[in-house]
Amino acid sequence: MDLAPPKRLITAGYRCLIGWKCALVEGDVLGCGAYCESLRRTHVAGLSVMDAVVPEDVPARGAVDLQAALAPMPARQISAAALEDIAHGRPIAALDGPLGPVALVHDGQVAAIAALDGAGHLRPRVVLA
Repeated sequence: MDLAPPKRLITAGYRCLIGWKCALVEGDVLGCGAYCESLRRTHVAGLSVMDAVVPEDVPARGAVDLQAALAPMPARQISAAALEDIAHGRPIAALDGPLGPVALVHDGQVAAIAALDGAGHLRPRVVLA
């Protein structure tokens, strides 16, 4: 005898920061519990899946402008001396600013993505310079 309740699928569209969490909240609202069987992200940081291209078409259409893609991320202008440190993977003083990732910009170009470490420094995570 199968005692499992029947499986019911609901397809829903959400605008939220954490998609699977929306499914859990929906289950609470309905009073039946829920889980996310599949999730399709259609927008990230101002970019839409509608703007996506297959890799073979990137050279013809051009890549996404890096600064436009990182626009939602906090940015910090850095000096030439700080750029030298970042280019070699060395941390720089954090000063005041966000705790999460920050784009480090020099002369209008994104040089790196950095994050605050436990010692109060911005440590490069991705270096582009």
